[in-house]
Amino acid sequence: MAGSLFDNRYRYDYIYPRGRSGETLRAYDTHDAERPVVIKRPAPQDAPPIRSGQEVSILNERKALTRLAGHPVLTQLLGGGQFSVSGAGHQYIVMERAEGIIVADLVLELAQRGERMPELEMLVVIDGLLDLLNAAHQNEIVYNDVDAKHLFWNRDDYRLKVIDWGNAVFLEGDEITAQGISRQTDIYQVGELLYFILTGGGRIEIPRDAGDDFRVALPGADGARVNTRLVSIISRAVHPNLRLRYGSILEMRKDLTEYRTPIERERSAVIGRVNERLRRHLSREELTGLLRALEPALALDPGYPPSQQAYAAILSRQSDLEVAADLDAARIYLESGNWARAVTVLDELRARARGANAALIGLLIDWCALLIEAHITPAPDAVFEALALIFDDDQPAAAYLLLTINRDDRAAHQLQLLLAERISAHNGDILLLRPNLYRLEAAFAALSADGIAVGEAQAFLRDIHTALDDLARFTRASLTQIRDGYRAVVDQMTALATFLGTIRAQHQLSNARLPLSALTRGTNAAMALADNIHVIGKQ
Repeated sequence: MAGSLFDNRYRYDYIYPRGRSGETLRAYDTHDAERPVVIKRPAPQDAPPIRSGQEVSILNERKALTRLAGHPVLTQLLGGGQFSVSGAGHQYIVMERAEGIIVADLVLELAQRGERMPELEMLVVIDGLLDLLNAAHQNEIVYNDVDAKHLFWNRDDYRLKVIDWGNAVFLEGDEITAQGISRQTDIYQVGELLYFILTGGGRIEIPRDAGDDFRVALPGADGARVNTRLVSIISRAVHPNLRLRYGSILEMRKDLTEYRTPIERERSAVIGRVNERLRRHLSREELTGLLRALEPALALDPGYPPSQQAYAAILSRQSDLEVAADLDAARIYLESGNWARAVTVLDELRARARGANAALIGLLIDWCALLIEAHITPAPDAVFEALALIFDDDQPAAAYLLLTINRDDRAAHQLQLLLAERISAHNGDILLLRPNLYRLEAAFAALSADGIAVGEAQAFLRDIHTALDDLARFTRASLTQIRDGYRAVVDQMTALATFLGTIRAQHQLSNARLPLSALTRGTNAAMALADNIHVIGKQ
């Protein structure tokens, strides 16, 4: 349906099928950054007596949510208000929208394929539910509506949310109501829920004359698959004789925890072995073997964060190995000076690379662009030597080599300055001064050629170069004088940055055309020089 506005605040786009609380709206709070919410309100089109009954359910839910506020499994009560229907005022409530898949839908979907919800995952979900029910029972609330359709399981976030408290019963000091509702009602319903999940949607049948030896019968293959200890827990939970049923949620939770703990221990052991192996350098075949070894843990509890982290780490390592193998092909093109072909390979790799490989590929693509633009054939030997150092993961040495070789060859030296500047751009730990200033100088020249007035900025930059040249010629200066000299350079560069900010805004220039980022990196390098000289001077 088209979006509509409720109470001048909540934009809703869907009305769920009618329930005992009237209408439930899927909405967004326009006063809270479009936060997804759920609104329950009496159905405006229903007769007044029906709307009154719906409002009772809504107020009942509000009371329960207020008492249990703060529990992580509970959907949070966000607000409420009053709206008018034919002159009659009615209450509505606004709640956090539960995210994830409805457990009932998951169970039935798996059943269609002859599958069942993973046992450990089911036990984790049930434990979260029991924790909430225990909190409710301590607050003298019986949920009285345990059902798989009220459980939202977010496997990605490993989080359970329980909805719909309109049927809650408040004991108010009693152990059981006149209608026979007690804390054991929730226990029975949890037993029904377990049966429903384990049988792929089955409904339990309980003989009224069940005795001490009563055991729930699971049909077909489920009966052979489900552990007898779990069958005993379900049987006790749904026993028609209250004396033989669990007396409290805590008692039932204790038995389920004891049953779950060895399964969790098995899962953790698998993950531990996988993570231990991941500390080593592994081949593709070994990583594939690790995936197979992790499968039992994933099958037991697919969303468990450590399992997912180990799975992601294996896939990442596999991807890194594949990218590294393809990088060897790119390296062959780079070492032969075929920059255009190298760019083609590197561009294809960029989408698949991550981490250190992604950073390396980004740097190499930038280098290729500069080498193609330079039209220096053959490229200086220093370029190939620096490439070898980069592939050996020694970028500081590569930058040093580029700055110290071919200083007398103007074209080669300028190219090498730009290549070194790219190293500092991709690796924030490498602070370079002159390369970043030259990047700015080259940008000024290009802007001037395009008719943009940058003469004053070029004069600024010449003054900075003069100051740096003077510092380089000091032979008898004290460390204090050198430190103060670099601090003065920092001040000059800061003033230049302010001036360039005006030019950039005036002409709407991108960082590629007016690289203020290069000036920032150069300023950081000058500041580091001044700071380091200050530290040395104090020793």
